[in-house]
Amino acid sequence: MVEIKLDAFTGTFRVVYIAKFEDAIYILHCFAKKTQQTPLTDIAIIKARYAEILRERQRRENERRY
Repeated sequence: MVEIKLDAFTGTFRVVYIAKFEDAIYILHCFAKKTQQTPLTDIAIIKARYAEILRERQRRENERRY
């Protein structure tokens, strides 16, 4: 996973994405960064979305086989 930090007049923002797959780049989460440490709720969202992407890609792969 990769994180992009954006500084704007209204604050600092993060975009977390994954470019692991040849056919797609997935944006996992975008959020305003208010503290030095990423909140656990944002980490949980990122992990859950990544897990869902893996499940969906596996499901599609299984469908192609049959």
